[in-house]
Amino acid sequence: HQTGREYLYEMNGIGRRMPVTFGCYTVAAMSLSGIPPLCGFVSKWALLQAGIRADTPAAWFGTASLLVAAFLCAIYVLSVCVRAFFASRDAKAEAENSAGDPDWRMLLPIGFFAALTVAFGIGQRPVMAWLAGLANGLF
Repeated sequence: HQTGREYLYEMNGIGRRMPVTFGCYTVAAMSLSGIPPLCGFVSKWALLQAGIRADTPAAWFGTASLLVAAFLCAIYVLSVCVRAFFASRDAKAEAENSAGDPDWRMLLPIGFFAALTVAFGIGQRPVMAWLAGLANGLF
């Protein structure tokens, strides 16, 4: 929206011009890919443990599918980060002429959710304990 462009390939090098926005995107992309210590890793780890404990052919297929999906997701979302921060000289020069980070009204929620992604990844025990209690009908 800030750049007025529509395609990802048109935003090569924009990470240097919009560091906060693309920094938060990178945190979210790493979490979505299941990279520790972010909250996406916690959910993928729980699913992997459940699949291994079940020890059935369907569970092993699901576990393998989860690993392949996480790998493909990492390739897809992290390629945007590479394009944004590590572009050719021509793309860097083009990005210099484009818009920068939005104002605080947009950066505040983006930063807040990026911080939550890190916080829930590092301090997941209380959240997981509460969710386990909820699943067991204790609440």
